Amino acid sequence: AASAEPGPAATAGASPRAAYRHPTELRATLEEPGLLAEAARQKEQGNEMLANGLLDAATQCYLTALWFLRRGSPTYPKALNLQIAPAGEAAASLLGGGRVSPDQ
Repeated sequence: AASAEPGPAATAGASPRAAYRHPTELRATLEEPGLLAEAARQKEQGNEMLANGLLDAATQCYLTALWFLRRGSPTYPKALNLQIAPAGEAAASLLGGGRVSPDQ
């Protein structure tokens, strides 16, 4: 029988790939402080990608960070599951109307 406890590789020194969880799975486990922290982590990862010249990967990270900041239970955009980051109108549509009201 498999143990429910994570093994040593999952807790100490595990590679980010080994610990990857889809954003929708991760979001379901987080409350507001965790959502803010994950958005900041995504932004920092985007900054690293951008510094290395990986514009599409950086864009994916930045858009995912913005998704973590949305209130409620937003649907994860299918466009963010693609290998190539959305651009133009597709990217703009992920940002919404640009206005945030207190009840959103």
